[in-house]
Order: sequence, then structure tokens, then C-alpha cells
Amino acid sequence: MSPNQIFVRHLVLTFTAIAAITTLALWLGAASRRENARPSAVARPEERPRSLLELGAHLYESKGCVACHTIDGSPRVGPSFKSSWGREVTLGDGVTLIFDETYVRESLTYPQAKARPGYPPSMPSYDGLLTPREADALIAFMRSLASPR
Repeated sequence: MSPNQIFVRHLVLTFTAIAAITTLALWLGAASRRENARPSAVARPEERPRSLLELGAHLYESKGCVACHTIDGSPRVGPSFKSSWGREVTLGDGVTLIFDETYVRESLTYPQAKARPGYPPSMPSYDGLLTPREADALIAFMRSLASPR
């Protein structure tokens, strides 16, 4: 095995370990928030109703999307969300599809099902970690990043 192959293998293993740790931390955090949640007659300021777009921007930061996906067009561990909405993307197996609500929902639940080439398989599944409203909010946020045509 060449030094480059060894390096890539170690890099993929590192990203996979990071993804597993992130998933565990998100899962534990969600579980502790559910256990500590107490109904309150008065909503605190951080619980005020938000628009889907505001909530999506908040979730992009708080759920860790920002660690791997940018909104300025530069790649990180994962592809940028900037101008992705409505565009064709080519998957690792050569299939081309549209970056839309269906693609995003499937990627949140089964991130490796339609992985894109050039990015390590490190995205954790958010299955059970997002409410339907949160998924809708992330989709609204990604849609807002589409460039005007």
C-alpha cells in the first residue's frame, strides 16, 4: 500500500471517528434536553417562535452543519450549501439528481445513500435528532442560499 493510500485511509478513519463522536454527542444532548425539559407557562426569550428561515440558520450553527458545510461556496469536509439548491449534483456512483427537498431529507436520514464524490463518508445520520419542523427549517435555510437566476 502506497503512503498516499495509507494517508487517505487514516484520513477517512479519522473523519469517521469524528462523525461517530459528533453523532453520539448530538444524541446524548438531545436525550438530556428531553429529560430536562419542563413545560413553562411563560416562554423564555430563547424559546420564542421563529420563522423557518431563522430557525434553519440557528440549526445550521447549533446542530454542527457549519463544521462541515459552508454557505460561502468554499468546500470543507462536505460540499458548500451556497447556490446548491435546485442545481444538478453528481453522486459517487455517477447518477445525477437535483439538490432539492427530497435529496436533503434523505441525506439527513441516510447520509451515505447518495454521497457525493470527493468527500469522505463522515456525515452522521440525523434520524431521530431533528423534529419535522427542524428538518423543514434546515431545508428553508438551504433554499434561501440559492443564487438568483
